[in-house]
Amino acid sequence: MTDSGWVDIEWTSNFKDYADLPNNGAQVRRIGNIVYLRGVAAPTQTLPTSSAQIMSNVPEGFRPDKNVIAIMQGSGSRRWQLIVAPTGGVGCGRYGTDSFEDINTGVWLPFNVSYVAGDNQ
Repeated sequence: MTDSGWVDIEWTSNFKDYADLPNNGAQVRRIGNIVYLRGVAAPTQTLPTSSAQIMSNVPEGFRPDKNVIAIMQGSGSRRWQLIVAPTGGVGCGRYGTDSFEDINTGVWLPFNVSYVAGDNQ
């Protein structure tokens, strides 16, 4: 079974490693047809959650065939929606508790998700 090992992926300009700690960086790994994605992000500016904010991009070979959607725990009691798209975009949206709210600078956005790589990968 093929194992890619952990591959670092870059944040978009609106995100960074939470608390500027390098161990919080985004990484992806593929073992066989299973992909593992992990990281801890923080926005570099206040972002609206009216639409998904692209945090990072997974490279070809690590992408799903269809959107992967998972609910993650954020700062305090806030939850957020992680989306991994077939295009490679890793998105963040729907942040809040009972209603959506802006994602403030520096909040804690940890994620750890696994999914099946697309057939065309």
